Amino acid sequence: MPAASNKLCKASTANPGGTGATVVYFRSNVNMYSGAFATASGIAAAAANEQSNPAMPIKNLIRSGQLVRMTAVTKGTSTDPSRQIKILVTNEKAETIGAAFANGTNTIPGITAGAIVAVRRANRMRLS
Repeated sequence: MPAASNKLCKASTANPGGTGATVVYFRSNVNMYSGAFATASGIAAAAANEQSNPAMPIKNLIRSGQLVRMTAVTKGTSTDPSRQIKILVTNEKAETIGAAFANGTNTIPGITAGAIVAVRRANRMRLS
């Protein structure tokens, strides 16, 4: 991933007990989290006035349950094979992103891999 696209992203997650929300910041491919995909994943690019906020390591956000790593499976085209793309979503959106995006017509912004046909939780990985 080029350094230019690895910028500050933000996710708003509900506090335990249902009172308010917490905004967390982390570094990721900001081009991916835009438009309808940002709404479906619960993750968006941080605004210009938020760029000075500290970024948390993604593995810490996954361990705490604020973010979930998922795999989007795309159907291939005549020039591109089908792919499995690792994506991040907020815990609240993990159950609904599959129904919202895996219909064979939506794509991930900034990635030329064809339309999404399935979204599933990624295999558990060791986060050390």
